[in-house]
Amino acid sequence: MKTLITPLINGKNDTLSYIINVGIGNDDRIVVVIPKSTDGEGLDRVVHFNKLVKRIRDLNIKADIENEVINNNDFKELMMDLKEIFSGLDNKAVVNLTDDDPMITIGLTTFSQFYKDVVEDAYRYSELEDKFERVELPDATVDLTENEKKLLKAIIENPEHGITELYPKTEFSKATVSRLSRILEKKRVIVREKNGEDGRITPMKATLTGRILDV
Repeated sequence: MKTLITPLINGKNDTLSYIINVGIGNDDRIVVVIPKSTDGEGLDRVVHFNKLVKRIRDLNIKADIENEVINNNDFKELMMDLKEIFSGLDNKAVVNLTDDDPMITIGLTTFSQFYKDVVEDAYRYSELEDKFERVELPDATVDLTENEKKLLKAIIENPEHGITELYPKTEFSKATVSRLSRILEKKRVIVREKNGEDGRITPMKATLTGRILDV
């Protein structure tokens, strides 16, 4: 018995194809992730979900099918909605990461990594694999102060800058940038690695988590 977590992809057969490819059976469970309705899209999504259910039943697949509406307009809300889905898993899961919405793709990938003990397979675009390595839930939901957000934004906009090069481009003193950068490093939204040859700290750069938080 397993659970398939898959986005609802409007107007496409990708979801149905994935269900067939992973071999969902009568004793399995399908959780269809549906973005929160905006601008009158709710009816269309209900129609697409009902069509998907009908196609699954037409294939004589009697798996339990449910839908979970998530807020894809706010990243933190989306993460909390996905947490409810993944934390409720009581068996092995497979995750379909084929979606047009980058926030949903990032969220599903993050939780696939965090719950990797129960997620036995997750289809992902090959060119994205290296970007999603070692992503952990606590990193993706960390809280930042306003000054920390300002410095993170400056680091993202000025990649490969050290403290000396960066602080004139901010409203902060060199000492403040140094202090805030240490905090951001502890929160794992930026990295500063030592040069293997001379031990000096290399320029700062945002982690994937940092880039997600700045979106």
